Order: sequence, then C-alpha cells, then structure tokens
Amino acid sequence: MAATVRICSCVRNLMKATPCFQGVRSQIGTIARIRVFSTSDEIESNPFYDKYAERIKKVRNEIKDGRIKDKSMEEKFRVDTKAKEEAERFKKKVQKKSSLLGSNPLSSSGEMSTYGQKTLNSIMHLDKIMDKSADEIGQIWREYHRDKDCISAVIPSTVYDRMEERFLKFPLFLYPLPREQGYEYVYSEFKDHKCYFTSLLHYQTRGENAPWSLAIKHFTDIRESKGIVLMVGEIDTNEMSVLDAQWLAYQVQMYYASESDRREDILKTFNIFPDKFDHMTVVRELNSEIESGVTIGTLNEKK
Repeated sequence: MAATVRICSCVRNLMKATPCFQGVRSQIGTIARIRVFSTSDEIESNPFYDKYAERIKKVRNEIKDGRIKDKSMEEKFRVDTKAKEEAERFKKKVQKKSSLLGSNPLSSSGEMSTYGQKTLNSIMHLDKIMDKSADEIGQIWREYHRDKDCISAVIPSTVYDRMEERFLKFPLFLYPLPREQGYEYVYSEFKDHKCYFTSLLHYQTRGENAPWSLAIKHFTDIRESKGIVLMVGEIDTNEMSVLDAQWLAYQVQMYYASESDRREDILKTFNIFPDKFDHMTVVRELNSEIESGVTIGTLNEKK
C-alpha cells in the first residue's frame, strides 16, 4: 500500500495537467474527420464495388442525411471472413498506394490527435524524472494512463530498435479483430514513430473522409539515456473499444517486435508482394496466439 501511495504521489508531481482521452470526440470535435486513402472514383471503379454497390450507396446516403451514426453503420455493414474479395482488392490497392507515405493524410492528419504534436516534456516534467530509473519512470507512465480511455506501454529500446527497423521497411499492414461472426479488418500505417488505424468499413464507405480509430505514438526522448520508449495510444471511443485497441497493439507487437522470421515474411509479403498475400494468414496467426492461452487484460500492466 505504501508503494502504491508513493507511485500515485510521483504521478501527480511528475505528470503535467494534460487532458487525456475521456470523450475523445468531444475534445477533437469534427477535426477527427480526416482525409485518408482513396477517392470516390477509385472506390467505384474496383470490382468489389459492383457486388455491394447498393449497400454502400445506401449507407453513404444515410450518413449524408444524418439518419445514422457511425456505430449503427458498423452494424449494417460488417466485414467478416466472407469478404475475401474485399481483402484481395485491398491488398492490391496497398501496393499502388505505397507512395502515400508523406502525402497520405492518414499519417499527416493523425497530427490532429490529442498527442499528435505533443512532446514528452509537455506531458511529463522531464527535468524531474531524469534522476529516476527506467522502472520507476515506467511505473509512473503506466499509472498515469491506467484509468483513462487509452492504452500505454513501456518498450525496451532494444525491442523498439527492431520495431523501428520493420516500421521503415514495412509501414503498412492489415489486422483482424475477432467478432461474434468472423473478423473485422483494420488497416494501419506507420510513420515518424506514429501509427494510425482505420477500418476497412470506413475505407469502403467513406473513401477520402475515413477517420482514424486509433492513433499510437512512441516517445523516444529517453530511448538512449534510460533504455526505454514510452508508448500511448489514443482511441476514438465512438469508433473503437479499448479492448479492440489492446488487441491491435498486441498484434503490432506480434509482427513488429517479434524475432520470428515467419512473421517478418508476412509483413514483407503484404508490403512488397501483395499479390501473394493471403488475408487468412493473419487470422491463423491470431488464432494461434489465442489458442496458446494469450488473453488481453490491460496493456498498462504489460512490459
């Protein structure tokens, strides 16, 4: 109990009064509706569009008329394992869009997230933590974010070195999220120590207006001096649950932090040889983790 009191006291003294993600949408307002991915013409010209044209048109009209919110839209148009055509089309689109890094607003407009342009010093009093150990700083970081609508982690620098190397080589990827019936796919893009996620549902129905659902940032300020990198993930709670964000963060760790050559090959295939990518591969990898006994509790307590 005494140790807990000391940690909480440290958190109050060392963390600055920065609002975190209680009601993310209310803080960032309409600014979260950002440009991403492709134009409407590109969507309508792909083969998959013909199959779902009427459904997509209906959803778009309902959104435009304000008759439904994003949550009900998800219930109307769920992406699951039967949407193989969509996954096949999307992986080919990824290769064509490989040049989007640096120009695609999925990366640039992610700056509109609460932490997008913040420095670590604007969140923590760096001058007050430099005499503390990496473990102590990690405890303070996790404690500060524990009860907020966000995810956080403390990553050893040696692990982040490997992650960064893969981020640079393979910045794009596709992740499955388990649902009652099948899976929902989420697309991610890495750039400048940040990662942004959006669902294929938004990509297909919103096109250039698709929003991000999760924005992760890695703070590398004390990477050399303390041997750790501090991660925080901002969640648009109108679009994604904290549990889903935890599953995504876990899968990022699976592929980008793992020493497995097999998983690096999966990243390589998706980014370099999309025609050879099988979307069920990521489903099998996730199922393998689940069958091994992995459960998602609180990322704040991991690492």
